[in-house]
Amino acid sequence: MKKAILIRVFAVIFFFLICLYCVVYTDKVMGVFGAVLSVLFPITLGLAVAYIINIPMSALEKLFYKLTRKKTFSERSKKVVRISMIILTLLLLAGIITLLIVLVVPELVASFKSIFNALGELPEKLAEKREQIEDFSPTVADFIFNFDKQAAMAKGFEWLLAGSGTVMGFAFGAVKSAFKMVYYFITTLMIIVAVLSEKEKIGAQVKKFMFAHMKPQKVQKILDAAESVSKVFRSFITGQCVEACILGGMFFVAMTILRFPYALMIGALITVTALIPIFGAFIGLAVGVVLMVIESPMKAFWFIVLFFALQQFEGNVIYPRVVGGSVGLPPLWTMLAVFIGGDLMGLLGMIVFIPICSVMYSALRSYANKRAPKEVT
Repeated sequence: MKKAILIRVFAVIFFFLICLYCVVYTDKVMGVFGAVLSVLFPITLGLAVAYIINIPMSALEKLFYKLTRKKTFSERSKKVVRISMIILTLLLLAGIITLLIVLVVPELVASFKSIFNALGELPEKLAEKREQIEDFSPTVADFIFNFDKQAAMAKGFEWLLAGSGTVMGFAFGAVKSAFKMVYYFITTLMIIVAVLSEKEKIGAQVKKFMFAHMKPQKVQKILDAAESVSKVFRSFITGQCVEACILGGMFFVAMTILRFPYALMIGALITVTALIPIFGAFIGLAVGVVLMVIESPMKAFWFIVLFFALQQFEGNVIYPRVVGGSVGLPPLWTMLAVFIGGDLMGLLGMIVFIPICSVMYSALRSYANKRAPKEVT
């Protein structure tokens, strides 16, 4: 008994000393923490992406086995099927990304060309309305029509010379970032293939380790909780993708019927950005307004009206039912999860907090149902 008490006392003292060291040497601790995170980041990213890719890959694998008349497969055949499904899933995702780029990039290039052409015609249009501008504001008219281009160019040239060192540093940083992205991509791809090809074996090893060091009852509780969390996350990812496709399709159909320009591009863009819960579509709004206002300010205005009409319908009807329903979270709690997650962790918080809140909501509901009297509904 005394030995156990001494161990606890020493453990508390040791923990206190660690906390004190972290407070006194915060910079060193944060430096070590940052270094560890930078090393673990590609591994964590690979595991997260592998988890997401496992959803469509598992569906394709089940479909293959369902369509195949052969009932039994050898271990070698199963490995071949698994690798084939991984490659097929990655090719499908790459094809979807390529298709979106093909749909969006040419339209953006053409739009920027029209913007530059409109800017080239701007001096002539301003000259035609010089009297109206002078009547409106002599100061603005003086700035526009007496603008010294040569002085502005000389000032800009001086700024470039003064910032040449900064430009070189920026270029070096860009090259370094490019190499880091390539490294992350290769590492992530290797982890995805390794994890997905051996996911059953990895799961069995983790279970074996847990049963070797913990009581069976605790292990079973952990496994049940992990399965519940995984089920919620899978449902959320699937529902979010379905909702994004619905919203993008709604915009494409509505803009085509109402003869808005850039219908295909904006529909594709909103499909991608709508993966960000509730607020992602506003990125598509910003791009659409910028593109349309050059062509016709009135069309830009009506596009804003259309956007908010569809956004209200999506936010209040589709999203809570498709995504909130898929994760078992009521509409009000779905929106609160997005607001709180976005405030705490930004974009990542918006995406992650919905399934997290769903798990917490389910656990609290089960706890309340067990504790509350049966006659209370």
